Amino acid sequence: MVKPIDLEIDYNKPIRLMAIMPSFHKHNFVDKEHSKLSLEFFSFEILEQSDSLALSLTNIDREKTVCTKINYDKNDVFDLSCYLPHPPNSLLKIIANCSPEKQQDILKLRKHILCFHEKIQEIYAPGVIKYGRGKDNICVEIRQDNLFYLYLPIPDRQVMGSKYPLGKMQIFTNDFQQINLIGYILKGKRSIDKVYHYKDFEKFIQVIDSIESLNQLENLINIALQNWLERL
Repeated sequence: MVKPIDLEIDYNKPIRLMAIMPSFHKHNFVDKEHSKLSLEFFSFEILEQSDSLALSLTNIDREKTVCTKINYDKNDVFDLSCYLPHPPNSLLKIIANCSPEKQQDILKLRKHILCFHEKIQEIYAPGVIKYGRGKDNICVEIRQDNLFYLYLPIPDRQVMGSKYPLGKMQIFTNDFQQINLIGYILKGKRSIDKVYHYKDFEKFIQVIDSIESLNQLENLINIALQNWLERL
């Protein structure tokens, strides 16, 4: 047997096939189940820890996570927030009647959403701003009269033992930080079908390292963003 890089590889160890991606689509798991090859799925993310970055790698099957520090030059880091377009006039008109403090809170949330992923699009029309990609993969909506919507897992409708279907939720908040109520709206309807509370969605919150603690609305937005990313 030819061993071209014998000094770098231990040929006595078994071969492992690994797929490493930020997230996996449900079809990936179906393909894995029916594959003749033995595959391991690993998800990864880059975490910000104080003044450093870390690579988090999770074995999805074993639910085991390891982290390692990333050495990098800060001058080489691409910061999306430095390249954000100015808020569109549609959004400025929607928030025009808000207090200056609430306007800044909404613009801060906009920055948070657009900086989540480079593929996030800001889709605007009179009276509504949508965030996502295309018309069928939306995660956040801001509408006239400060109506705020998120596409979140429906907490009491688990499917197939693990998946929760997504639903359009109207978010009731006075300060764009703390949550009063969350109203589920059926597809194609305008009225609220069922009311939930913030605690119903806490099971979907992913613990992340962050310099600043997140408020309730930011936590819900992160849930919507993560589910959006999984649907890409």
